[in-house]
Amino acid sequence: MTDELSGQAPPPPPLDASTVFANKITSGIDHGAVKDMLRQQRLILGRFERTNARLSRFNEHLDSVLGAHTARFKSYTHQLVDAKKDLESIFRRIRALRAKLTQQYPEAFFGLEMPGNISDDDDDDYGDEDEEHDPRSKTAARPQHPVEQESAATESSEVAAPADDGAAPDSA
Repeated sequence: MTDELSGQAPPPPPLDASTVFANKITSGIDHGAVKDMLRQQRLILGRFERTNARLSRFNEHLDSVLGAHTARFKSYTHQLVDAKKDLESIFRRIRALRAKLTQQYPEAFFGLEMPGNISDDDDDDYGDEDEEHDPRSKTAARPQHPVEQESAATESSEVAAPADDGAAPDSA
């Protein structure tokens, strides 16, 4: 809009303080840098979306695998519980048979210690796997008492002693 009388453009309207402040702020910004930042943000957003999609697929896969393994785990747990019940029944029957045989034939069991003896209070010990090498075992090899050592040495010397033929020992 030009002024009809002078042919020049009319002067701009007076600016208020907020407009002046906004113009000063925008004049100090490099528009090329802002465009670069926006482009970088779009690239990063695309990467995040792809990563999120991959993680979602991975989680779905893990859900299916977990379902399969959970079913197998329940099956194995059920098998173990059944096996434990069966073993407890077997051991209970063995103890009953042993008690019955002990009553019928006490001379056969007198002074006899049964290997792998299973008692009612030993719920977690079902055998004597390698007890002689287990330092916690009651039947493991233990150091002999000095009296036991002497008697063992005496017995071995009696067996290993050569027959005395009456010859005098050689003196060197």
